[in-house]
Amino acid sequence: MSITGVVLCGGESARMGVDKGLLEWDGRTWAQLAFDKLSGFDIPVYASVNSQNVAGYKQNFDPALLIKDDDQIGVGGPLKGLLSVHQAMPNAELLVLAVDMPHMHHSVLETLIEQSKRSKAEALVYQNENQLEPLCGIYTASGLRKILAAVQEQRLPRFSMHYVLSQIPMLALPVAPEQQRYFINCNSPEDLYDLK
Repeated sequence: MSITGVVLCGGESARMGVDKGLLEWDGRTWAQLAFDKLSGFDIPVYASVNSQNVAGYKQNFDPALLIKDDDQIGVGGPLKGLLSVHQAMPNAELLVLAVDMPHMHHSVLETLIEQSKRSKAEALVYQNENQLEPLCGIYTASGLRKILAAVQEQRLPRFSMHYVLSQIPMLALPVAPEQQRYFINCNSPEDLYDLK
């Protein structure tokens, strides 16, 4: 199975007020932090960016590593980025990490990769108590093909990632109590210092 890393940077960042992916911590942008974590598995890695923010990311990344949202897809949110990357690389299994989980640990991602080798599921994500974590997961090419077809045929009434996960065979891996801090969703620069 060919895995490709995807840093999801295309969010609106409405609560933050600025693009989260371009915020800096210890000399690196949040997007670069996520990119470096995925690159640690010796796989190709790309950054999914929205149309408005491409210029900002070109200052931090090789433009060849940026995949711009396809505004023709007709969905919003993280699903737009995910399907845009799928259209660019239709046969790749995508290991996804959102920029606003800067505390994510190598071991958590490694477990996803190892489980994907043994699982027939079309999506593998973590479940943190009762909450799924769809923005740290693996999405297979076959699963994404189904979702894209459902969008194109107007059979997908909701575009939330939680709803998408209910539409394909999924494996939810439990988050252990000591792993919960890795899934903290940072909505302000101050959130980064909670775990220093």
